[in-house]
Amino acid sequence: MNSEVLLILKNFRYQLIKIENKFYIIDRDKPHLLVFLLPFLYWIFPKRIVQISEDSANHLQTIPNENIKSGRLSLFAVGISMILANLLQPIAEYLSISITPLVASIIVVFFLTILLYFRFLVGKRNKEATFKNLNQGNESNYLKVYIFPRRLKNLISLTALALFNLMLVIVPMLGFISSGNIILLITFIVFFFMLTFFNILIVPHGKNTNKIIIK
Repeated sequence: MNSEVLLILKNFRYQLIKIENKFYIIDRDKPHLLVFLLPFLYWIFPKRIVQISEDSANHLQTIPNENIKSGRLSLFAVGISMILANLLQPIAEYLSISITPLVASIIVVFFLTILLYFRFLVGKRNKEATFKNLNQGNESNYLKVYIFPRRLKNLISLTALALFNLMLVIVPMLGFISSGNIILLITFIVFFFMLTFFNILIVPHGKNTNKIIIK
């Protein structure tokens, strides 16, 4: 089955998929919350992709695949983050505050709530921006499909990156709760924020980059 996945400009939630000359919209944010925290589980659940007309597809500002840089940028960002973490380690012991684990846990829950709310808000705005100019009368057809990277290498690397990012969330979070260290709190916030957007990588763009199974 021939397919092509295109990114939609300034849109973290939806992608355009062309399957056998028909156009579909796929939602990368569902199931909500689960894919924000464990993005690799996205491949396990069937997806409802909505068919749109060619005119509607042309209204979407897609990014040509040949203009998209390699995903190595993500690896570069992780590398830079690790270097910064090592550079900040010597001063970390001077930035601890005296709080109880209970208060630290409340602070963690507060930031979790704020960041998740922001992520849901971004998804909602992406949805409004995507569908406001589409002719809804032509989008009644849909397919239920399973979709995952065609290359095993991509599937393994994306899963490994997600698990690594998850570790960089959990370890600093637990460290802050036990020690009250501000650097650990900042590290937790940064990597949790990154984790909530990691699902934008789980449907690789390009021609025939994904295996699509119609349910």
